[in-house]
Amino acid sequence: MARISLRSVLAEIDTPDRSGQPRYFSIDYAKADGELGRKERVRKAGYAGGATRSEGSKFRYNVKKNGVLLVTDATGTETRTLKIARLISYNGIRINHLDEK
Repeated sequence: MARISLRSVLAEIDTPDRSGQPRYFSIDYAKADGELGRKERVRKAGYAGGATRSEGSKFRYNVKKNGVLLVTDATGTETRTLKIARLISYNGIRINHLDEK
């Protein structure tokens, strides 16, 4: 199975698409109770992916420092907090959490 590093995932999430719009993606994760969850067509909340202060949430945060990833759905109505340590796959590609050296 193909794998992608966590560092690459977080960098790609922050990068706007070719048209300069926020990058949408799907993400699989493990919930606190061990159940698996999936979010289709979400983007990073905040300023990620070229969003401005007037779009979405009005704050900027450091994903690595806080250990969480805030995502919002395509309509912008639902925001979720996902723990980075529980992320499983990004756009169908398994995430490798081991540090690259």
